Amino acid sequence: TGFGLMALRDGRQQNSTGTAQTVDTQRDIYMYYGKNVGHTHLDILHIVMDAYGLNMAPDLGYPEMMNGTDPHTNQWTKATLSHNTVVVNEKSQNSVNKTNFPLHFDDSGKVKVMDASANDAYNPVTSIYRRSAVMVEVDDSVSYYVDFFRVKGGKDHIYSFHSLSDQIAGVENLNLIKQPTGSYAGSSIEYGPNTSFMNGYTWLKNVRKDKSISTDAKTVSVDFKVKDFRKTLYNDQTKLNLRMTMLNDQYPLSEVSICEARPPLINNNPKMLEYARFRRQGPNLDTLFTT
Repeated sequence: TGFGLMALRDGRQQNSTGTAQTVDTQRDIYMYYGKNVGHTHLDILHIVMDAYGLNMAPDLGYPEMMNGTDPHTNQWTKATLSHNTVVVNEKSQNSVNKTNFPLHFDDSGKVKVMDASANDAYNPVTSIYRRSAVMVEVDDSVSYYVDFFRVKGGKDHIYSFHSLSDQIAGVENLNLIKQPTGSYAGSSIEYGPNTSFMNGYTWLKNVRKDKSISTDAKTVSVDFKVKDFRKTLYNDQTKLNLRMTMLNDQYPLSEVSICEARPPLINNNPKMLEYARFRRQGPNLDTLFTT
């Protein structure tokens, strides 16, 4: 617990009968709840997923430049918004120079759970900043995950998520309208470096939004087409998607957006990844994102 990492794992790696081909059903979900100062990102309670030999929901990884002045690193890669966690009041997390608090961990049986709290990430704005992830085994090769992210306090909550994907296969209960110009920071604010937006907003482009989600929609879904960009898998293992569905009943969403953002352009990384943003706005918010 001293480092701040929890992982739930299942599956195995085995050879197919009569062939030399390896079948990999290993899968996991892990959460980082350590410090976010020094050589780190502002990414407390960030989750990552691996399955079938691929990093299905990757961190953006090593930066393009190591000189401390690269705007892509400082304004985007390190920002909370570029990670699979929650942004409060349009700002990145506070600097927290300590490991946060693990509340529960159980990796036995068909239902596994991990749970951590990191209230200092947005102190004093929030009194609760907590994530609980559950891994449920369906059979030997398949699991699904349920993610509970509780945030109490503030007026703007954004649940951010991306997969290993530069293509959205489909959405459900969303009517996304393309923003013709600009970036996620606004239609009149250009994509790219901008020292007025250290929260990463100007590094998102091709913005598509639904700002009037139907109150009859109990859920909304985004389906990512996962791509093996480095061609590491066998052909019959490459038809992979990652579908996420978020409840929209007890904690209705104010806005859902899908945008493009680029990872560091090194080591054959894809040129762009698709990001989904699930947003709630209002006074004194108390949100439980359930995905």
